[in-house]
Amino acid sequence: MKILLTLFVLLFSSSVFAEDISDFEIEGMSVGDSLLEYFSEDNIKQHIEPGYFQYKKDNKFITVELVALNSFKLYNAVQAQVKVNDNKYIIYGLGGMIDYIYNIEDCYSKQNKVVEEILLVVSNVSINEQGVRKSKSDSTGKSTYTGIYLNFSNGDYIAITCYDWSKEIGHIDHLRISMITKKLGDWL
Repeated sequence: MKILLTLFVLLFSSSVFAEDISDFEIEGMSVGDSLLEYFSEDNIKQHIEPGYFQYKKDNKFITVELVALNSFKLYNAVQAQVKVNDNKYIIYGLGGMIDYIYNIEDCYSKQNKVVEEILLVVSNVSINEQGVRKSKSDSTGKSTYTGIYLNFSNGDYIAITCYDWSKEIGHIDHLRISMITKKLGDWL
């Protein structure tokens, strides 16, 4: 059974528990699905973000920026990670982003609420709170991220992260809820 990751309320009965990240959805999509179920191959190819994993020496996975492909209900943007040259475009990572323009404190509050809601429907996960860290994407050293990671026993995880970007970098502060398979996580 799929469980929708929402902002405030997870729609579920009290007897529903998630066993792994494929039991969750972001905007109707799940890890393990094919992007072709939702978008045409031409649209997918047009929205591949070539530099997203520029720090990696091998190009095993790519990111598809889905923001321009759909008007989403809960998220301002959605990203999916798929293997390079996979003509089925199977999703190994999926993340939804919610903008918090100049309002990072609300992001932290929402981050905690999302973690609480997910913990209502998952069992047997370990929690790793990493606190505030500097972003490697900002050479000024002023941008930070704060992540809470829910680790499943099979190696998959859900990351609930607030990004606090410096004005110099020009990105929008946001909350990102990401579902990452063990295979993608090991590569990252």
